[in-house]
Amino acid sequence: MLYSKASKTLKVLLSNS
Repeated sequence: MLYSKASKTLKVLLSNS
C-alpha cells in the first residue's frame, strides 16, 4: 500500500543520511 511504500522510502532516506 501507499503507507508501506512511504515507510520504506523514509527508512531508505534515513539510512542514506
